[in-house]
Amino acid sequence: MEEKIIRSAIQAHESKKSFHFEFQEELKPKQIDNAIRSYAKGVTAAEVIAVLDETMLSNGKKGYLVTEKGIYSSTMFNKKSNPLPLDHMVSVEVEESDCIVTYEDGTKRSFFFSIHKEFPEILNTILKGRNQNVSGPEKPAKAVEASKPAAEPKPSKPSKQAEPPKPVEPPKQAEPSKPVEPPKQAEPAKPVEPPKEMEKKGPAEPGQEEKKYKVAVVGEAESGRHTLVERLLESGKLSDDISLIIFENPLELFRYLEEPGAYLDGYIGVCDATTGTSDELTDSIRIMSGKQIPLSALFFNKRDLFLDDEMFQLSAIMTLGDMEDMGFDGFYQPESVEILLGRLFSVPVYIGSAVDIRANDLEPEFGTAVQELVLGLNAHEGVLPNGETEPVSLEELISRYQA
Repeated sequence: MEEKIIRSAIQAHESKKSFHFEFQEELKPKQIDNAIRSYAKGVTAAEVIAVLDETMLSNGKKGYLVTEKGIYSSTMFNKKSNPLPLDHMVSVEVEESDCIVTYEDGTKRSFFFSIHKEFPEILNTILKGRNQNVSGPEKPAKAVEASKPAAEPKPSKPSKQAEPPKPVEPPKQAEPSKPVEPPKQAEPAKPVEPPKEMEKKGPAEPGQEEKKYKVAVVGEAESGRHTLVERLLESGKLSDDISLIIFENPLELFRYLEEPGAYLDGYIGVCDATTGTSDELTDSIRIMSGKQIPLSALFFNKRDLFLDDEMFQLSAIMTLGDMEDMGFDGFYQPESVEILLGRLFSVPVYIGSAVDIRANDLEPEFGTAVQELVLGLNAHEGVLPNGETEPVSLEELISRYQA
């Protein structure tokens, strides 16, 4: 689909909401890079036409990204079905809050467009623009054919085709020298070494060997895992038989669990409420689910950074929707999100702030979730997802997290 048609459609339905499309030239390079890394892998920055950033801090990790190939989304479609193609559309229909796109080959794509009511309108405008573009150029094309006999100088173009020197570019295909990199993938043997270092670090901690109930703490680097662990330990109420282990990334977690005798009884998934689920959290959940290790808690951190309850609700609903996609059906309860602080019924979800509320002059309510989490951990509770979760391989983790 031509960029000018897409741009024209987005401009025609420009939204005044907090979350709206911005064109490439209006975005920060970091926003575009984060969006590509999070949900539009394989896309280059040059291909990006526009992005709708749904994060509170405008970091680009959640939202929608548009290229000539289609629309990529962090939440609207399954990552495997990204992007939603913009070419070969036949019709765009709306049924309540679902948009149904039909293509020339008869296939249909349906998605829930949530609060973004402009999506179906943008798609319909793109469809009309394409149809006009297809019917319009046909007439001038015939005129050009008539002009070809008159202006014979155009045969000079064949000479440009006679630029066979460009076939010299194939040698660049001879860059299969890069396949020499595959042997580097054969370095998975080395990954076995780091776990041994971790084992040494473990016993070095005082009293670690005496603790029986091991709980991992996983999540994105900036999610506040270390701060949360500090608050839990400072509470003085955490059971003595619980050991909290922070894993810096899913690769480290994977290697740890592959070690003989290594085990975990549960894990806390720490989610930055301002950005939602991350690749780090998702991959960690996939690893844990594959090992049948229950989720002890999902902790929505940085709740204090939301000044608008509505914006928090939107972020929470999207994250709980991601959890549902991973098999945690009981998490997706939009009405429960009305409880903005503390715990959501019997599901191990906690919403609050891991920072020291006294040192940061915050209302006591923001620290309630940490106190509730202590009680939940002491009860040794946890849940497993329903059904099988998509497994994750060592090679996949190495490619993502090994520097």
